[in-house]
Amino acid sequence: MTVEFVALRDFLGISDAEMKVRLKCEKEFDALWMDGKIDESLYQSDDYLFIALNCFVRYSKKFALQTLNALSTEKLNTVLDYGAGLGFTTKMLAEGFNNATIFCQNLKGSRQLAFCEKLLSGYNNVKVVDEIDNLDVMDLICCWELFEHIKEPLLLLKQLLSHKPRYLSISNSFGAKAYGHHSHYVVEGQDVSNSAMSRIFNAELRKSMYVVDERCKIFWNRRPTIWCLSKNTQ
Repeated sequence: MTVEFVALRDFLGISDAEMKVRLKCEKEFDALWMDGKIDESLYQSDDYLFIALNCFVRYSKKFALQTLNALSTEKLNTVLDYGAGLGFTTKMLAEGFNNATIFCQNLKGSRQLAFCEKLLSGYNNVKVVDEIDNLDVMDLICCWELFEHIKEPLLLLKQLLSHKPRYLSISNSFGAKAYGHHSHYVVEGQDVSNSAMSRIFNAELRKSMYVVDERCKIFWNRRPTIWCLSKNTQ
């Protein structure tokens, strides 16, 4: 039984048995979404906490660890964990970059945000927020398994880039079939297939003068991809 399992169980006040049952419901939610029965209210519910825990265990835990290892020698003062799920990745970043201020962003009014606030309450270098407009420059922005949930992902990307990060650590799975992922996205008012979205997304980063950092090229399937601002623009 992992510490993350226990933390969510205690937050919800349910038994181990119920936790195990509800952690297996993810495929049911995926099927509803894929059948066109779209209900984004799940993002605000307790049910989504189980999807978020599964995502951390399968994907983002590894992405956070790889990012910490790759950038361990960098001096980072400000780090943003955008769409931080249950905040377990934020916790890892706060412990790994313990001299930096870590911002944990999540949906306003969501159970995820409430969980993050409880989980991270003991970390003096963490600030939990529900919006980022008033934040200044970020040295590093992490955004793992999130953009595929956004119908117009380039709008969010441009918002994040307005904070002029030196580094971005990003993992996208636009083509994967899962709750909240779209079969088509919108770019400048035009529908774009999920198979084409990754190429367009990466092209936007290059257009914004970001290049792939050599340190992430050893990662399997280059996930996450660490992008760094070209030295010509710094």
